Amino acid sequence: MHNQISGTPATTGALQNAALTNESENTRPAAAQMGSDLNTVGHSAAGSMAQQRGGATNVLLRSAHVGVRAEDIEKTDGSEAIEYAKREIKFAIRLGVEKHQSIVVPESFTKLTERSKQEVVTLTVSWMFDPVDGESQRRFECFVSDVRIQPYLKNTLPQETYDEVLRLSSDYLNDEIEKYDMVEGEVDVTARVETAKVELWDSVCKGVKRKPDARTPESFALLSSQRKQTVVQYAVHQTLSVDWRNFENHFLYLTENEDMKPHLKGTLTQDDLKRRYRLSAARRRH
Repeated sequence: MHNQISGTPATTGALQNAALTNESENTRPAAAQMGSDLNTVGHSAAGSMAQQRGGATNVLLRSAHVGVRAEDIEKTDGSEAIEYAKREIKFAIRLGVEKHQSIVVPESFTKLTERSKQEVVTLTVSWMFDPVDGESQRRFECFVSDVRIQPYLKNTLPQETYDEVLRLSSDYLNDEIEKYDMVEGEVDVTARVETAKVELWDSVCKGVKRKPDARTPESFALLSSQRKQTVVQYAVHQTLSVDWRNFENHFLYLTENEDMKPHLKGTLTQDDLKRRYRLSAARRRH
């Protein structure tokens, strides 16, 4: 599929002019998918990345895990098991909301280790409140309706996201969040952003080599929507530095991750794309 980044007139035109659609990623050929993804990440860059921050490179993630036995704290499952459970949990929430009923917790979740359950719950909470909108409360109520979920809710909501909830949501939702002690204590957010950058790019590189499902780092899930955008932009730009023979694999691996898709828009400029094409063409000539 090297022709997808060859910079030929047909390819370049398709990437620059492809319309943004709601078409399922699974129904499109990989070539068209990458073209659409490049167009998506290159749209409206100036307005979407107005606020970025840098800083230290180390952060201590939370250590309190309610319901997690001390001897199991470091045990975790493989990426495939975690991602599969996360997808099934999301589907169960959507179904529960649609049918106005409690969540039916999938077996894929109950089979996970304690540490992996904590990770899946953290990632799911991130999804439920990204963005904070009218559906957030319905998703939340469905998710926490099963007692097997509740022990893993502590410290899963960043303070910045909770601030959005306070502005937009009901007193009931705010009370429930406090009930489960979901809001994190004080953390170095700038350091966490830097950690998320490193961990996300490491996940992409390992995934390309080993071919597991794309795995979203917890450090990413524990960021506000705006800061997630900063991390995703960093990862997208990292793909541009990859050798042209491996660019497509890295780019698609990143952009096919469902947790990344809401934050791709505006992470590339037209100048970024042109440089990518020129670099690819020059390297192939040598």
